Order: sequence, then C-alpha cells, then structure tokens
Amino acid sequence: MRIFISHATEQRETAQRICAFLEAGGKKCWIAPRDISVGNNYGEEIIKGIESCDAFVLVFDKAANESQHVLREVERAVSKKLPIVVYRLDKTVPSKAMEYFLLSIQWLRPDTVSEESFGKLEEALERQVNISRGKAASVTDEEGGAAGAKGNPMPEGINPHVKVPLKKRLGILAGVVTILAVMIVLGTVQRKRDEERAKTPTSGVQQPGTTEGQGQVPDDSAEERVSFVVGDYVSFGSYVPGGENAKDGEGAIEWQVVDVNEEGTLLVSTRILSIRPFDCAESGSFGWDNAGNFYDRTKADTYTDTQIREFRGSNDWETSDLRAWLNANGIVSYPGKTPQNKGTDENGNAYSTETGFLTDFTKEEAALVEQSKEGVFLLTKEQVRDYALVGALNPSTTPTDAAIAADETTWYRGYKDSGATDYIWATASAAEGRACDIYYVNISLAEDTFATKYAAASGFGVRPAICISPEEAHWEGDGSRQNPYRMVR
Repeated sequence: MRIFISHATEQRETAQRICAFLEAGGKKCWIAPRDISVGNNYGEEIIKGIESCDAFVLVFDKAANESQHVLREVERAVSKKLPIVVYRLDKTVPSKAMEYFLLSIQWLRPDTVSEESFGKLEEALERQVNISRGKAASVTDEEGGAAGAKGNPMPEGINPHVKVPLKKRLGILAGVVTILAVMIVLGTVQRKRDEERAKTPTSGVQQPGTTEGQGQVPDDSAEERVSFVVGDYVSFGSYVPGGENAKDGEGAIEWQVVDVNEEGTLLVSTRILSIRPFDCAESGSFGWDNAGNFYDRTKADTYTDTQIREFRGSNDWETSDLRAWLNANGIVSYPGKTPQNKGTDENGNAYSTETGFLTDFTKEEAALVEQSKEGVFLLTKEQVRDYALVGALNPSTTPTDAAIAADETTWYRGYKDSGATDYIWATASAAEGRACDIYYVNISLAEDTFATKYAAASGFGVRPAICISPEEAHWEGDGSRQNPYRMVR
C-alpha cells in the first residue's frame, strides 16, 4: 500500500512521524519535500505523487485549513477517488471549500500525537483501502438454528467479522466511506462561503479521546446545537421493562450513532432492552389455528400462510405486535388482536399489559422520534450487515439487568447455560420459507451470523433503532460514552 501524506509546513514534524510509523509497518509513503525530485516542477510532482498512491492522509489543523496547496491536494485526491482519512490536530472549523471536499470522509481526532493514534490511523487506512478494492469481510447468508459450534466471543466494541491485528483493535470501526467526485471551488466562491459561515451558527463538538466519525465534517464552534457523527453515544429516552413507569433518572437508554445521511441520524440501542416475541400467534393461542387444529410438524408443508401465522405469528414487520408496541406512547392499539401470553410459545412475555415503549420518553424526545417517517424500528438483515461489517455497530450485545429480571425465558437461560456471552436479537426481516419465521442476529452459539425463529417465540431480544434530526433540538455532552449527548429541555 502506498500512502500520500498531505500537510501544511507547520505540521511537517507530525507528518514525518506518521510517515516513519507507517513505513516501519511495511507501507510506502509519499511525502513532500522528501519525495520531490531535485529540479522537477513541484506541482507536477505532487500530482504524480497523489496519482501513484492507494490512499490519502490529511494532517488537518488551522494551517492546513488555510493552505491553498493543501486544498488542491485534497481536491486531487477526491477527484481520483482515493480513500481519505483526516488526522485532525485541533478544533479548527473547516472552511466551506475544505468542508465541500471532506463532507463524507473519515476523521480521526486524537487526544495526543502518539503511536497509539498512528495505529488507529493505519487501521483506518487499511480498512478503507480494502473497502475500495471490494475486500470487505463477508457475512454468510446460510440459515441455521441457535445451536452450533461456539464462536469466539469478542470484547465489547470489537467487530468479530473484521480481522484486525490485536494490537490495532483500539476502537470501533468507522462507517463506509462515500467519496465524492467534485470540481475545485473557485477562490471567490470560497471567500463568500467563509463569510456566510461566520454569520451562521455551526454544529458539532470536539469529543475527548480518539474517536472516529463519517458523514459529517466535525465542527467544534457550538455548545448546544450539534451534528452527531458515527460512533457518538447518545442518552435519549427512558424505558423500564415489566410495565412499570420509569422514575426520575431510571431506565435511561444508551444509543450509538451508526449512520448519518440525508434522511437523518440513525441511532441503535447499545443493549437489548427487553426480551419478548416479535408477533404472537394470530389465533391468540400458540400452536392452534382459528379452526381449532393443532400444529402438526408432519403436515407443515401443507399449511397455508394464513394457518402458519395463526399457529406461530406473522413475520410481517409492518403489522407486527412488536412494531405497534415500540411506537406507542401510552395505551397500545394493536393490529387485529391484543398479544396475550397464551399466544407465545412459553405462555409469557406477551407485553399486553404494558404501555407503549415511548411512554417514559419526555414530550420533546417522543416528538423528535415521532416526526421521523419510521418512528421506532428494528434493523433489517441488510442493515445489520452494512453497519456491523464496516460501521460502528457491534452485533454482540446483552440484555439489561432489568430486561432479564422482567422477561427471562428458557431461551435466555439456555443460551447462558451453553456458555454464550451475548444474546440474540430480532431483525425486521422476514425469512424465506414460512410466513412465521424472521431472521435474528446470532453471534455466540453458531458460526452463522443470522438464524431463523418463528415470530411467536418468547425469547427474542429487542434492540430498537431510531432515525432523528438532532439539529431540531439542543444537546449537552460531548458524545463520549462517559458523557453522552443528552437533549436539553
């Protein structure tokens, strides 16, 4: 791998340290003025250097932000569709011209210039180059049951599907980079945009520690209005399982940003918040259809889709009991029938007596969720693939203590007794084959990432997702796990 290192003269020493670190690891670097041939045209050599490289590092600070030479190098790298990683040294707000080119680029923000941060930079470069070459790790589509050979449980924050040397596993993986092919901005346009920026409140805050983000250019000039980046933590809403209302400070939900795009900011709960069925048997009694017939495995192939759903629940997310409950504030209006305990495989966890998931959210929090077109939802199988393979989402997670106390089932006990460190959680994706089966994420007990189970099984972990527009509210905190963003009332 050959890497171009772009920097302003003021950061020559830092750039040289990065160069030495990467080359010590077996990579080749192009860095000025070292690699400028004597007597050759400086500009032409820069262009040739960028075109000869596989990736591009921008050492970003106030000097780099103001340098037209650096801006032209960034523009050239973007036009050549090179993977780019920004190594950010200070809180300088990117100029409009720089922001234009770096909108969807990955940023690293180290506490200190150190070998540890250089390791994260190297890891990010390797990942982005592999993505650009189509070498991202794959996830099997084969379906299987919950049982199987034990996998290798990974520590929290480590993606089990991306093979990275242990010494480099320093943080969560960044989201997929979308590199924009753009034209260079004229100097006069840049000045006008800079003037506009000076008049307009900016967004984003600097996070402590080395963090990564994609999809938004970090901007540290505001204290309350922020733009989240991938990897940020958010404390938002409250939920206490078991039908009890949350008391002050109880049941706060921790979310993590896994995507930022034109539709909004996607947050996924870091933990499983409850254990319950996706959809209860449509007949109201598990294993029976509306005609009074009991489910016979030997006749499974002869049943209609309607009968299957009556026996074991429906795999249609849009009409599911779980979707109705997740999006209710107060009393829940269920489609068709109210989920009763007898409609589940263990005659329990049907949540018919619980108020909706949004009940203990503040008025402002609930409004922010409800104004999005999807409300509260589950990730699809495809989204889990995308965000867990190359994004911030950690597919390995566990239920909260409150969820276990309220909803423990033989499914959960079976997993723990078998040595599982993490628990399964439901997706919104219907599985092929039967009208009652859905895909769930299965990490601990089987080699397959996804397995299938019927909708009325009482043991699904529920890990909600929401897509919000954070710019519609005020926030405090810095996005770290120790001090997550919290909505200011």
